[in-house]
Amino acid sequence: MLRFWTAALVLGPLAVGGTASETPAAMPLLPVELNVGFTRRVFTQTNRNDLEAAFKMLARGVGHKRGFAVTVTTRFFDSPEEFRAAILDRSINLAVFDSLTYVALADRIHVTPVFVTVNHGSPLRRYSLVVRRDRGFRQLADLRGRDIVELQAPDLSLGHAWLLQLLLEQGFRSHAAFFRQVEEVGKPAAAVLPVFFGKRTAGLIDDLSFALMCELNPQVGEQLEALATSEPMVGSIVTVNDDCADQHGFRPVLIETLGELHTEPAGRQILTLFRIESLAPYVDAQLASVRQLLREQSRLQAALPAPENTE
Repeated sequence: MLRFWTAALVLGPLAVGGTASETPAAMPLLPVELNVGFTRRVFTQTNRNDLEAAFKMLARGVGHKRGFAVTVTTRFFDSPEEFRAAILDRSINLAVFDSLTYVALADRIHVTPVFVTVNHGSPLRRYSLVVRRDRGFRQLADLRGRDIVELQAPDLSLGHAWLLQLLLEQGFRSHAAFFRQVEEVGKPAAAVLPVFFGKRTAGLIDDLSFALMCELNPQVGEQLEALATSEPMVGSIVTVNDDCADQHGFRPVLIETLGELHTEPAGRQILTLFRIESLAPYVDAQLASVRQLLREQSRLQAALPAPENTE
């Protein structure tokens, strides 16, 4: 999902309206660099090469209306600490986080959060562990040694972390230590239908995706039930690096364009293609549930006995 609105970052100035011909020929374009970094969880089940290619292709047409010649680079970080280092050395000036990584690093980096992703009018999503009603499962412990299929898609990484907290509460350090098999899929149907047809024991899915599946097939809602449901949580956050100097006044132009992307026909088309409704201004209070999740994980992990030495 985020692969589409991130592509909109570089298309934004053109999406606001106008054409390259509106820039006076005598006005030189101001060179600016847009160095974008992403955490791994932001682009789960997404082709990174496609995203990078889209950025570079769209960057060729950026800036003419506002007078900028934008050079775009994109980097993807599997390690939160490597992402932090890139932000601190100013090689990243626009950082896109999954919210769990942002909360973990926020006190050790100088960034300003500006937007969160929105779907169905809200940046908040709930996650549920679903099973068939007729299987007799009543609590998480009943699933020990069984299989699960998890929906892992852009902007939906928190479900996996939330389920880990439930497992830690049961005394298990990981998903693999509790479940016989963990399968990750990129589409809602692949997370729900195997459970519905009895081919998988449990599914992990967000509320919007589950509602869509129930709308498409009402029997899904009749036959499946949630063993547990998370608190509502923000998925992804867009930030600017405070340590990077604003280049020729480009930063406010970029932020303005992102905030208004959903109001323009071209912007709405991009957001629809990438399953993002809009970007909304960041509100710190919305991260309360993510902060609580991180605190509980840390507390529970510290309370577990040290793993046995198998040597």
